[in-house]
Amino acid sequence: MAGPAGPPTLSASVRGLLAALRCGDDAMLLRARTRHGVGERTLRITLPPGVAWIPGPLLELLEEDRWSITVPIATAETPARVAAVVAIIDRPPVYLDGRWVFDEPGIAAALRVLAAFLEPSVLINAGGAGVAVWMLAEPISARDVRVLQLHRDVARVTGATALPEGASVEDLAVPLPGSVVRELGGYSGYVDCLWLDPAARYTVEEIEAAIAARKESARP
Repeated sequence: MAGPAGPPTLSASVRGLLAALRCGDDAMLLRARTRHGVGERTLRITLPPGVAWIPGPLLELLEEDRWSITVPIATAETPARVAAVVAIIDRPPVYLDGRWVFDEPGIAAALRVLAAFLEPSVLINAGGAGVAVWMLAEPISARDVRVLQLHRDVARVTGATALPEGASVEDLAVPLPGSVVRELGGYSGYVDCLWLDPAARYTVEEIEAAIAARKESARP
């Protein structure tokens, strides 16, 4: 699956995901861990509208080629806001021929399910998971009860990983394209953005309608 103009470049993928999760000029707090989980860092950045480059501190982390970086879907500001709905389908690595490998057929199937639910704004292969991002037409409060319900309902109809009881959307984060993938057994590659369409934005009502349609189609 490729974006409307073909597979996105790394720069376009990074900027596209950051733009999808950005709420105006609110700061974003990225989290980075080494691929073995030994080191950990946080990076606070702002992404002005229309920016055409990867912020310098973030580019430095990517060039070090050892950080697994995630972008929380809620902004670092108080009160936190959310600009997208996210679904993550986990497909854990499998032990094969003496080593851990990713379940590539399982990931491919997961990505197809996510894309079929509603055309995503961003679709990511994160090695051990398929990730879809649907940008909202307008950011809403992270504490809005509709946000949590949307994520739970989308997870239910797509088979995505459900938020644990007591968790909030502020606990959700999206793997950053170009950062390394962490897996059991060591380094395995990079997070890959497969689809990027910044024009794909949805109202809460449109996502609710897609959920209702999926539930209806699943009835016997």
